[in-house]
Amino acid sequence: MQESWALLTTLIAVLAISLLFLGMERSRLSAREVAAIAVLATLSAVGRVTTGIVLCLQPTMFLVIITGFVMGTRAGFLVGAITPLVSNFLIGQGPWTPWQMLAWGLTGASAAWLKYLYPRAGERVLIVFCLFWGYLYGWLMNIWFWSVFVHPLTWQSFLVTCVASLGFDSVRALGNGLFCAVLGPGVMKILLRYRRKVHVSWLPHKE
Repeated sequence: MQESWALLTTLIAVLAISLLFLGMERSRLSAREVAAIAVLATLSAVGRVTTGIVLCLQPTMFLVIITGFVMGTRAGFLVGAITPLVSNFLIGQGPWTPWQMLAWGLTGASAAWLKYLYPRAGERVLIVFCLFWGYLYGWLMNIWFWSVFVHPLTWQSFLVTCVASLGFDSVRALGNGLFCAVLGPGVMKILLRYRRKVHVSWLPHKE
């Protein structure tokens, strides 16, 4: 039964990430947008590999959030989802990778939704958002860990799993907030400048 739940959660993550990638693939991306996503995903993956050993204290999630906030849902999701896929070739691939891709992708996409719902969101709002995702990412990954390694599968055992990861989640959240406070304004200016250069308006097709 435990193995069935583990397989089911992995399949759900794979299906979700596949559907989201399919939806993104159908959208129009200019060559410059693709180049920007590739560069940002590479920087994000490198940041995760080089700093990930320091107790989850890394600039990666902050960069994914800023990307989504400035460049939109597609860029945020793709940079987020590609980051663990690439970095795990060095850190280690496994059944956790689809869950990481889904969680990181949602991190970037949700930052774009924040911009849409709250256009005037400033530095303080982004810092709080980064703090929030430091914990939410941990809770999402706990679903995979809980379904694979914890027995019995109950709400009580899931709560215990979340409490056990609270220390790591707190370090990640504080790191996100710190990187956002220190590097956020500068990185946002760079991405805003680049977005203006790559923005493409598609005219309606005429028969």
